[in-house]
Amino acid sequence: MFNAITNGTIDMVTLAKKSFVDFAIPQESLKTPLNKFIDTQTQHTKDAVETFTKVANDIGYLMLSKSFYTESMDAFQNNLNTVLGKKGE
Repeated sequence: MFNAITNGTIDMVTLAKKSFVDFAIPQESLKTPLNKFIDTQTQHTKDAVETFTKVANDIGYLMLSKSFYTESMDAFQNNLNTVLGKKGE
């Protein structure tokens, strides 16, 4: 769902850029490389959004797992015991 909305927004910006190039630049020799650059930029942006979404989802699943909290609390307790000078408690 998020990617569909984001890709739609990216496509809208791409269309606006291409429309501006078509309107503002009369030379075909400049339009073609600019439009190719815009297409490449669009693809890289979509890839970056997809990667960010996957990373955010993985972090979310990690944060929702019970083992994350138990391991974190165990590590905290061990560090606290070390700071307070308690061993094996």
